[in-house]
Amino acid sequence: MNILTFTTLYPNAAKPTFAVFVENRLRHLIASYPVQSVVVAPVPWIPFLSRFLSAYKHTKEIPSVEVRHNIKIVHPRFLHVPLLGSWLSPVFLALSAVFTIKKLQRETGRFQLIDAHYFYPDGAAAILLGKLL
Repeated sequence: MNILTFTTLYPNAAKPTFAVFVENRLRHLIASYPVQSVVVAPVPWIPFLSRFLSAYKHTKEIPSVEVRHNIKIVHPRFLHVPLLGSWLSPVFLALSAVFTIKKLQRETGRFQLIDAHYFYPDGAAAILLGKLL
């Protein structure tokens, strides 16, 4: 089975212990069952403000593609507007990821399952992605 893991909660080069529980669960799944997974872990992009908001300073250090424990992780950037845009986040997440996911499908084959983490906005974006794909 070919699985797409979609989450904003995933370890990366800038924060290697961030949400490691999602990575650990995925690693155990891959080791226990005949599945392959690619992770799409969008990263917030905040034009003009990221250098002033300490919570987002690390996002520039996250590579667009990385591999951890033989799992490919792609980090598309999505527009994030702190305090004002949380209701738009699922749309921005889905739009930032849809072309990346289509490219991944050309490389690895169609995904049979979207494994989404974090109910909102990730889960809502995954529903939109399922409809778009």
